Amino acid sequence: FVYFRSECACRAMSMSAGSMHRTGSGSRMSVRVSTQRSERLHQGTGQLIEQTTAPPIWPVVLLSGLHYSSMAMAMMIWINVCRMANPVAFVPSEDGEIRVDSETQTLYSRLLVMNAVCEFMTSQLVGGLSDQYGRKLLAISAQLGQVVDYFTAGLALAPIWFEYVQTPTFLVTPSLFFCRGLAGLLGNVRIAMGAYIADISTPAECSARLAFSGAAMTIG
Repeated sequence: FVYFRSECACRAMSMSAGSMHRTGSGSRMSVRVSTQRSERLHQGTGQLIEQTTAPPIWPVVLLSGLHYSSMAMAMMIWINVCRMANPVAFVPSEDGEIRVDSETQTLYSRLLVMNAVCEFMTSQLVGGLSDQYGRKLLAISAQLGQVVDYFTAGLALAPIWFEYVQTPTFLVTPSLFFCRGLAGLLGNVRIAMGAYIADISTPAECSARLAFSGAAMTIG
């Protein structure tokens, strides 16, 4: 997250300053802004006064891959989470194999739907919020939502939580729905990632970098 700084705000200020020429004691300054760098040049001599290079793209690609790889690994344990919510979840079949009870399958499907619906509800707002509050806040909030979600899943898999804290069993299922919904509301990280890549890329580089980030998500 070191590279998620306010590049958009800096460029917007530089562009607005570039549209106004400042005159004073015979010197004029102009600002030239590009998507790759922000340079402050003296118009008379062309001497470079200030230069800010754009941050690299690899932290965004790494974060995208890790985010979606954690989601893929979490899906492997959600069946066990649903089993803890429904104690009679695994029943032996006639051929001796262990199969998942239909109630557990239903609960697992509902949790997936809860996450998808909440993510869809906020998908139309993330773009405006990231423009107003920055890409960094949206990216961090998505990770915090996942932390709460996975932490609750870990508690559901820990019998010691019910033995010592005396948590009622009927509270497990609502807490799972709440955390899955929270992760969905805060889980639109790819929108903030795409906006950030567009901010630091030239039009010629933007498509390739977005495809590279999408490939990292798919691999993850």
